[in-house]
Amino acid sequence: MMDNLQELDHNVTILLERYRALQEEISALKSNSEKLREEIIRSHSELETLRRNYKHLQDAMGLIGADETREAARRHLTQLIAEIDNALEILKQ
Repeated sequence: MMDNLQELDHNVTILLERYRALQEEISALKSNSEKLREEIIRSHSELETLRRNYKHLQDAMGLIGADETREAARRHLTQLIAEIDNALEILKQ
């Protein structure tokens, strides 16, 4: 009977140690997950900035390129100017 109680006590001790180790691992994984989420948000923001810069570069190259490309760039710039004008009108109100 005493051996059974000692074995039970030993097994409970092992389970508690494993439980604590798993809790620490969960905590570390949550922390890592949050860091990765922040990195994704930062990367997404950087990607959007690069896309805008690329579009601006395309527009600039279009202004010195072929007639068709130049006309597309002018249309895009005209659209951007109209959007800015609309935003300014909204701000004035």
